[in-house]
Amino acid sequence: EDCAEYTLCATSITHISCLYPEILAMIFGYLDVRDRGRVARVCSCWRDASYHKSVWRGVEARIHLRRANPSLFNSLIRRGIRRVQVLSLRRSLRDIVSGVPNITSLNLSGCYNVTDIGLSHAFHKPHESLTRLDLALCKQITDSALDRISQMLPHLEELELGGCSNITNTGLSMIAW
Repeated sequence: EDCAEYTLCATSITHISCLYPEILAMIFGYLDVRDRGRVARVCSCWRDASYHKSVWRGVEARIHLRRANPSLFNSLIRRGIRRVQVLSLRRSLRDIVSGVPNITSLNLSGCYNVTDIGLSHAFHKPHESLTRLDLALCKQITDSALDRISQMLPHLEELELGGCSNITNTGLSMIAW
């Protein structure tokens, strides 16, 4: 349906579709995450309003990285989403790091196939915006990955390593340094 202006004749009440996109975005911001996505499918006006960055501020996207989907990263960027939790990873970690360049929080907790090499490829150059990285239960991570993290994530404030059994005091010293 188009976003044409609707006015009820007898009572002169203005229809919701007449609201400015900024007002719609404020309303959509009160919805839960699933409903924010649903309102985008109502009409083009609601889609545009629901993609306003204020609607998605503070939201952590939960995604499965299974196959190539270039529109996924563009959608995250357009919505201003900067916190991502990867639920399953069958692709390169580098895709998410380069696909959402201003990501601030990356949660890889429980992604068992995350390796030192994968992190090395993902963080091949300094990443300025990432402040939180969760590697809990990524059992293949070793001190080598911590060395890379210490070099390439200069603004990292929080690093979760619970359940990473191949980390030693040497690796922790690299992060602390």
